[in-house]
Amino acid sequence: MDQTGLLQHIAHLHHEGTGWCPSTGTWGWFWMFIGTVALIVITILIIYLLFKEDGVKNTKTALRRPEDIIDERYARGEISTKEYREKKKEIR
Repeated sequence: MDQTGLLQHIAHLHHEGTGWCPSTGTWGWFWMFIGTVALIVITILIIYLLFKEDGVKNTKTALRRPEDIIDERYARGEISTKEYREKKKEIR
């Protein structure tokens, strides 16, 4: 088959609706669609993971005010009433 005949054959296959390229066939469009969707999903996932805010889920590790810490220590009996009052005065 010469070059002109090959080009005519390719054009004929393309117009027959067998795909965007004769070597891929009709499934070429399907896999191209799947690949595009996968690329979009992966891009969105990467952006989400890079920019998500890490919420504090454990209240013990959250930033607390000094007053709250002193109140909790006093409530647990870790410090005396005298120490509690002194520390409250210091932080005000």
